[in-house]
Amino acid sequence: MAIMKTMPIWKSLSRYGWVGRFIFSWLVTYISPYTGSIPFRVLKLAPGYCQARLVEKFYLRNPFQSIHAAALYNFAEGMQGLAVLSLLDESPHPIRGIPNRMTIEYYAKARGAVTATCSIENSDLKIEENEKDGKCVSVTEIKREADGVLVAKLWTEWNLKQVSEGVPAKL
Repeated sequence: MAIMKTMPIWKSLSRYGWVGRFIFSWLVTYISPYTGSIPFRVLKLAPGYCQARLVEKFYLRNPFQSIHAAALYNFAEGMQGLAVLSLLDESPHPIRGIPNRMTIEYYAKARGAVTATCSIENSDLKIEENEKDGKCVSVTEIKREADGVLVAKLWTEWNLKQVSEGVPAKL
């Protein structure tokens, strides 16, 4: 099974403006249907960086008239996954990653449009040249667009594994 490269797809589609970003976001929801259960749009993607937007919809609301905590968690985890995958694209050897520990903290109610931003430095990837396994820690912040208030923060520890060509990784 071939490993899909995120960055070449993003680069080819994002040059078409909002239409390309819409198609890329749709592709993410097609490949990962659970992440697609929330109507996000990827705004920017670079190796180790992802910024996306989620607009409040009636089906995302909780009884307190704000975006449900589970929707925020799903949104943050999905965008974090894109940031990690885009960084792994840069590796000379195929690498797969899966989250093994996630912690989220909620600080304020999320209403209206929110933006998730995840930034991972290449130095955050802890995989040695001669090793097959490694770790990565990533952080995603979700802020309200209206006033910039921090709504939630997600910390994730990822297990990384180098993949031999043609052999699926067991994580």
